Amino acid sequence: MDYTKPSLTFNQQADLLISRGLICNRDELVEKLMDVNYYRLSGYWNPFLRHDGSFKNGTEFSTIWTTYVFDRRFRLIVFDAIERVEV
Repeated sequence: MDYTKPSLTFNQQADLLISRGLICNRDELVEKLMDVNYYRLSGYWNPFLRHDGSFKNGTEFSTIWTTYVFDRRFRLIVFDAIERVEV
């Protein structure tokens, strides 16, 4: 299979997101991309995208990150509850 998109470094990924209008601290964004990864976070920034792939005005990474962290914590609570009911 031929892949047409070149792989990007974390710094290049951050630059791409910033060039599309994401408001953020670049160093923090790179750190979060290294921890979580671009594609996992992309599901959380999709609601903030326009049809052309740019971010809606005023989109801040802190909002996306807060949503991701909430979802992660909520998922752990739900899995814990499911396990207790299952046992």
